[in-house]
Amino acid sequence: MNKKRNLELKLFVTCGLVLLLLLPTAFAIDQGSIGKIKTFEELEKAIDQAKEVVQANPEEVEAHHWLARLLMKNGKFNAAEKSLKNALKIDKEHIPSIIALSDLNRRRYRFDRAAAALKTAVKLALTSRAVRLSVARFKIDRMDFEGAMEIYLAVLKAYPESAEALCGIAEIYYWWNDYSDAEEYIKKCLEVDPGFAPAYIIQSRIHRIRQENDKWNEWGRKAVELDPFNDDARANLANILFRGEGKLQEGYDQANIALRINPYCHLAHVYLGNGWTHHDYEEQKIEGDEKTVTKIKELLEKGDKNLLKRKFK
Repeated sequence: MNKKRNLELKLFVTCGLVLLLLLPTAFAIDQGSIGKIKTFEELEKAIDQAKEVVQANPEEVEAHHWLARLLMKNGKFNAAEKSLKNALKIDKEHIPSIIALSDLNRRRYRFDRAAAALKTAVKLALTSRAVRLSVARFKIDRMDFEGAMEIYLAVLKAYPESAEALCGIAEIYYWWNDYSDAEEYIKKCLEVDPGFAPAYIIQSRIHRIRQENDKWNEWGRKAVELDPFNDDARANLANILFRGEGKLQEGYDQANIALRINPYCHLAHVYLGNGWTHHDYEEQKIEGDEKTVTKIKELLEKGDKNLLKRKFK
C-alpha cells in the first residue's frame, strides 16, 4: 500500500513539474493536486522538487508561486513570502501570488499588509471569484460578518456550487451562534464537496458546544483525515484529545503539529498556554551561586505576584 502511494505521489509531482517545464505560461497551481499530499515527508519531497524547478526556471512566475504554496503548507512563512515576492517581481499583477501574499499576512495577523495586497487584487480583478472569496475571508477575521455575508451571497448567485462560499456562510452563522442555519449551509457545502475539511471543523465545534462529544470527536478526526495540513483541524483534534479523552501527550503532539503548519495558530497557543501540556516536568535548574539563585527566585516570585494582582483593561 505504501509503495502504491509513493508511486502515485511521484507520478503526481513529476507530471506537475513536467507541465511546468513544458507549459510555463499556461501552468497554474491545482489546489486539488496539492491536497493529495498527506504527510510531511511527501510535502518535503514536493518542496525539494519545486525548488529544482525554480532553479531551472527562475523567470517563471508559476514556479515561484507553486513553491510558495507548498512552503506555506509546511509553516515556512518567511521562505514563502520571499518566494511570492520573487513571483511578483516577475509579474506584479499575478493575482494568485497577490492573494497568497494577502492570505499569508492575514494568518500572521499582519492585517494592514493583508489589506494592502487585497486592495491591489481587487483593483486588478474585481470580479474574480478567488479575489472575492479572499476578501470575504479577510472580513471574517476582522469580524465584519455582514460584509463577508454580502460577498458570499454574491458569489453564490454567480456560482451556486461554491463550497467555499457555502462554508463561509456556515461559519458566519456559527459566529452569530445560529447553529441551525450554520448546519444547513454545512449540509449544502458537503453536498457540493463531501471532502471540504473546513465544513467538518465547524460542525465538530458545534457538536462540542452542544456537548455531543462523540460527534465532536468523529467530525474533528474526519477534518484532519481530509486535510492533515489544516492547523485549525489539528488544534481542534488537540482539544478533543486533551479534554475529550484525557490524552495529554497526544493532544500536546497535535497542538505542536498545528504550530508547525502555522506558527501563529491561535487555538494551539491557547491550549498550550492554558496548561494543556506535558503532565510531567523536570524542575528548572537556576545556574549560579547560592546568593544568586536565591535572588532570582525572589524576583520570580515578586513578578508572579505583581502579574496576578494586575487588572488588565
